[in-house]
Order: sequence, then C-alpha cells, then structure tokens
Amino acid sequence: MAEPVLELDDIQGHVLFGFGGGFHRLLGLRFRPECIATARQNLPDFISQVATARLSQKWRLRRREAALAKNPRPKNNEPMIAMAFSAAGLEFFGAENRPKEALFNQPVSDIARELLDDFDLKTGLPVGWKFGDREESTPHILLIIGSDSKNSLTQWEADFRLKLEACTDIIYEDDGVRLPGDKEHFGFLDGVSQPAVRGLLEDGSFISHRAYATEHFLADRFAKPGRPLVWPGQFLFGYQTQRVDSLGPGPAMQPELRNGSLLVFRRLRQDVAKFQAEMAALAVRFTEAGIPVDAETAAAWCVGRWPDGTPLTLSPDRPDQSISGDRTRLNGFLFERRLDQTELVGFDGQAEIFPGAASDSNAYNCPFFAHIRKVNPRDQTVDQGTSGVTSRAQMLRRGVPYGPRWTGKEDEEDRGLLFLAYMTSVNEQFMRLSRLWANNRFAPPPGDGIDPIIGAFRHECKDLRPLTRRTGPGVKVPGKVEGRWVHATGSGVFFAPGIRMLHAIVAG
Repeated sequence: MAEPVLELDDIQGHVLFGFGGGFHRLLGLRFRPECIATARQNLPDFISQVATARLSQKWRLRRREAALAKNPRPKNNEPMIAMAFSAAGLEFFGAENRPKEALFNQPVSDIARELLDDFDLKTGLPVGWKFGDREESTPHILLIIGSDSKNSLTQWEADFRLKLEACTDIIYEDDGVRLPGDKEHFGFLDGVSQPAVRGLLEDGSFISHRAYATEHFLADRFAKPGRPLVWPGQFLFGYQTQRVDSLGPGPAMQPELRNGSLLVFRRLRQDVAKFQAEMAALAVRFTEAGIPVDAETAAAWCVGRWPDGTPLTLSPDRPDQSISGDRTRLNGFLFERRLDQTELVGFDGQAEIFPGAASDSNAYNCPFFAHIRKVNPRDQTVDQGTSGVTSRAQMLRRGVPYGPRWTGKEDEEDRGLLFLAYMTSVNEQFMRLSRLWANNRFAPPPGDGIDPIIGAFRHECKDLRPLTRRTGPGVKVPGKVEGRWVHATGSGVFFAPGIRMLHAIVAG
C-alpha cells in the first residue's frame, strides 16, 4: 500500500496547506473578449508568483515549530497567491483539458437551488448575491492573496491592477481577516477538524505527521487520534482516490489534470444577533420541555463544541482548557468507538501520552443534530454505507471570516465566512455533506434534525426546524429552531490547476 510522492513544486500552496496569513484578499476577474492577447501576455508574470505547496509547507512548519517552542507566531509579510478558473474562464482561454465534474460545468445557480438558498421567484435568480448569480457576474479567474501584512496585499493589488486594468474587470472583491483565537463570527473556534492527506515527500517522509507508532492497530487508518488518513486523489486530480470499504487506494481521476483541484467558494453572511436570539429561545424551549439549559449550552449543542473548541463528546457540561489547549485532544475522539490511552510520537519527535477518549454512540453528550456530527460523522455508519463514505466526503477547508467583529449590538454590518474548500468531486464531497446530511432531518441516521448552523429548511417546513435531544435510554426531548442565520451571498465552483498547467492554459 505504497503512498505516492506528491509534487509539491507543481501543486498550488493554498490547496494542501493554506496560507495561514492574518489577511486575505479575494478578487474575481472577468476578461473582455477583445483582450485575450493582452491577458496571455501579462498573466504569466503573476502566475510565476503563485505560491507552491512547498512554500506553504515551509511556512506551516515554521508556525508549528514556533507553537511548540511557545514563541510568537511567525509573520509572513510577502503575498501568497492562488489562482483558479471557472468553466467560463477555461472557455475564454480555450483550454482543452478541463474537469468533467457536472457541477463545475453547470450554472452555479443549480447548486444554489439544491442547497435551498434564497431565490427570487420572479427572476429565478439567487437573492442578494455579489457574484455568480448570472453569467456576466461569474469571474473567469478567482485570485486569493494571503499575507500577514495588509500593506503588502494593497501594494500587490495596485501593481496587478496597473498591468491588467486595460483588459480586465474586477467584478468581485472581498477582504478576509483572521479573528482573534481563530474563531468565526458566532464565536466558535473554526477549522479544527481536517483530514490528513496521504502521500510522501521526495525523501520518503510522510507529508502528514503520523503520531501513531507503526505497529499500532490504528496507524494504517489515522495520522493521529480522530484524524483519518485520506488518499490524495480526493483533493488532487491524478492521484489515487479513497475507497469506501478498503484501506487500499482507488483509481486516479482525470490524470491529465494532475496536481489540480476543484475549489468550492461560498460567501456566507452570518446574522449573529439572530443566531444569539434564537439560541436563547432554544434554551427556553428545552428548559420548558424538561431539560434546564442556558443559551450558551444550547449554542454548544447546535455546534457540537464549546466556543473554545472543547468537544461536547469529551466534556458535555463545560469548556475544558486542558482539552481545548491540547491540539491532539481537541480533535482526538470518535463517536462510536472508545479510544484507549496511547503513547504517541509528537511533531517534535518526543513521546506524548494521549489519555484516551470515551465514545458517544448514543449522542447523550453531542447531539446527533450538532453541526460537527452532521458534516463529519467520523466512525458512525451513515445512510450511504460504512464510515468509509465519510472519509470519501471530506474536503480541505480554507475558509476565512470577513467583515467587522461582532460588538454585541445589533447592526446592519455585513459579516460572515468566505467558505473555501478543495476536492475532486463537488457532488460526492461538498454536496453530500451539504445537501444529503446538513439539509436532511433524517440523515445521517438516526437523524434528529437539520443542521442548526448551516442547514436550510425546505419550503414545506416554512421557518421551523425540529430538533431532538437525547439525554438517556429512551429519553427524547423535542425542541426547535426558527429562522435562518447563514445566507449565501455568492457562490462559485473553480478549478485550481497545477502550476505547469496554469502556464499552459494562459499560453493557449
């Protein structure tokens, strides 16, 4: 079961490792038809600045080393660039090789309808979108620029506009900013649970650190407790994919697109005031139904974690800094299986003791309707089969918040999440998690409610979403949430090619 060597100098850095900068700038470009020659002439200069996975890995290692030494987070003040094409963008440049994924080549409004986004019944278009709702508002290219220096982003963009303004319209722009404590606007730690990508570096070492000793019975399935190993073909074209019922790899998808990845981008506006008000109302409903609970706990039930990231499975009654402050314990749990105490190999090569983690198969601690359980059932058997289905559905998430921090007062500010995720099948990964699980009251089994954070209700349900809280054998307490506090305001599916292919597309 040899793992492949990943070509870090050809893979875009944002795909495998992210940029990790404090500031992000997103630009949606649309080229004028008469300017194809100018675009081909000027874009190669900027493609040469696209960050490679090797560069992103270097910065990730520096951040990890600083964290282990308890030193300040190192700052990368140079811009890190990622570039992805829409189907219309590939058409504009005459690219012959392109993803066959149906949802990449269809209008993005098809995804919006399936995800029950807000629609205008008269026009048939999504409501309030800043890009992507029509052909002319769909970018040919999405640029993602990250840095720890906002000034460097501004200077880079000024140079970019100067060289390309004669042939390019910037039809979308947004700023993403890392919030204190790596939280999102609802106040919860974000980006905690990520799959571990299988694969090797040129020297034969693993690209994802393996904490289990080789002889441990979980070593061939998990990089560390709670972090499954996934074959790289789930995120990168041209590599082996993940099988549902076997540890061995499946066939590679579209080898001609090797080192490229599909990027799903959703601009999600968060209504913090409405979320907090409804969490208070949910607490009252559960209290009246016989489970005394406050608003903070009700919100934690909906997320599946306390704001500091402590998982309810491990600490159902309160946040626990001994868990949230430990990167292994923070995500080191399964739902069905108990994890025993184990000696692990730390990132620094030193032995560390993982104390183990209890199971929560009956969802007495973390409800079945909780967000983290709906989109990542871990080792649960799901409605489509074994837990291997969940591994196949995972994505590499690179989201970043946008807009001003919530001050505790109701306002009209636009704030939310720039959701960015890489995969090789939009239908089998992003849509499975969003449409079949988050939006489905009855899945994964036994159900107990639509995802109360990102889930959308169908028209026949109006604005009511029932939830069921289990607290003991045979005890099911009904609850409900009303309304919606996450709204899509733009969406797109893009293709982030390998860097050699980037040059080839623009060169024609």
